[in-house]
Amino acid sequence: MIENKNITREKFYKPDYTGFAYYNISRLYNDLFINTQMFDSIYKGNKDTENSQLSNMLMYLFKNLVSNLKEGLKLLGTIKRSPYYKKLYDNWNTNEEIRKLFEELNDETLKPEEYPDTVNAKYLSFRNDVFHYCVQPKDFELYKKINKTLIDENIDVGICLYDNKYHYEIGVDMPLARDIFNETALQEVTVLKEKIMKLLNLILTEYINKL
Repeated sequence: MIENKNITREKFYKPDYTGFAYYNISRLYNDLFINTQMFDSIYKGNKDTENSQLSNMLMYLFKNLVSNLKEGLKLLGTIKRSPYYKKLYDNWNTNEEIRKLFEELNDETLKPEEYPDTVNAKYLSFRNDVFHYCVQPKDFELYKKINKTLIDENIDVGICLYDNKYHYEIGVDMPLARDIFNETALQEVTVLKEKIMKLLNLILTEYINKL
């Protein structure tokens, strides 16, 4: 049963590093929660939506999910290693379920280049490309490379028109995303997301119950 509960802001988000940590954890959890709700709603509840439009919406949500997870792992890694949060982190680890989840996520919070088998290393750097709109020479060289590959594979640009005007493009991010926007990537990223959400939910629930 869903129940609404109001807690005074000064009590919930205290003016110290503990309050700051819970503020960022709440932001992360709710971003992941909203992304999940929207993804499920679009994927399961939009059978009338045109396939190309549906793919675009799911791709956009996936891009946002990857970005949320990338920032979320940085947040968890910082809290684990920073002296500002040591007392808080040690306290969390007195909860066996929270401690085990932190252990399971440990490699994901470290430098991805040193842990190439993690989801972070395999997929999350995608965030750096898809939200990077730039016209620098190095970006131009990458553009030429991926564009030539698609030309060689006879992959055309799909444009949707409305009243003979540009409406939207079908899979515009495909050159950047096609290597990771697949079933395997979706499964692995989803498993990571669910593990992080479970950890954050445990932390926030424990916090609320102690207020």
